[in-house]
Amino acid sequence: MEGLSVIIPVFNKIETTLRCIESVMEQNEHGSFEIIIIDNGSTDGTQEVFLVDKKIQNPPSPPFAKGGNTPLTLSPLERGAGVCNRGESSPPLEKGDVGGFSEQITYIRNEQNLGVAQALNLGAGAAKRGVLCFMHNDVFVLRENWTAEIRNFVMQTSNAGVVGLYGAKTLRRDGSFRGKTIVHAEEVGAGLKPAPTSRKKPFEKVAVVDGLLLAMKKSVYEKIGGFCEDFKVHYYDKDVSMRALKNGFDNYALNIPFEHACGTTRDQIKTDDAIRDEAQRKFIEIWRDHLPADVSTWREKVGWLFR
Repeated sequence: MEGLSVIIPVFNKIETTLRCIESVMEQNEHGSFEIIIIDNGSTDGTQEVFLVDKKIQNPPSPPFAKGGNTPLTLSPLERGAGVCNRGESSPPLEKGDVGGFSEQITYIRNEQNLGVAQALNLGAGAAKRGVLCFMHNDVFVLRENWTAEIRNFVMQTSNAGVVGLYGAKTLRRDGSFRGKTIVHAEEVGAGLKPAPTSRKKPFEKVAVVDGLLLAMKKSVYEKIGGFCEDFKVHYYDKDVSMRALKNGFDNYALNIPFEHACGTTRDQIKTDDAIRDEAQRKFIEIWRDHLPADVSTWREKVGWLFR
């Protein structure tokens, strides 16, 4: 189906989630898209907010088995998710109310926190659109009609793999990216440092895309095997970017400004550092023979020497 599926995993932080939904709606008043919320066992009233006048079903089986390589059949969800086509503005969303958007949102609840990767796979399995857009609930895109812009780029760029707003042209041997190879919008919102180098192009090819927002055709998602569920919180984005490259696709970062509140979910995880270290170890073990990954041109490398 034409349009774009916005898939947002959440764990608590209902106020942030409602602000995110409101932002998506306001910036894309005439867009063709759906929003899918994957609730990873929130305990702050998130469930009550989204189940007003709605019936909840048990979540479907994950569309991909552990490891992200074996597709599983996913039955259609009997929930009200439709085209968002707002003709006039609506009041801000408040806790306990999803306003007039309830029939435009699919809500899936897990009774426990299954991790980001598995939540994203659940959302992809429920998606009805041809382009999947996975984003954090603390990301706010600062451009009108951005869903259509991302969808058009993904569909019109024949070899597009993973497409996002923040990435890097070089992924180092230790699985990190930093410095002059980082690419994101020239204009940014609060909470994000300016890019190391000025980015005036509408898009640039990158090796990896950050998971704060990443999009791809559903066909690409299926070909590369979805998200590897071994990566619960960290490195799932780098892993899926690497698998896109391995399958012959090109990854891109678009010059679209955004604000990132940075880790409103991860700051609830007391063992986050240990989880990150284990994910890094696992990532390097898998991709050792393909690192570093570098898509920068020789002209770019020479130019960086004089900046």
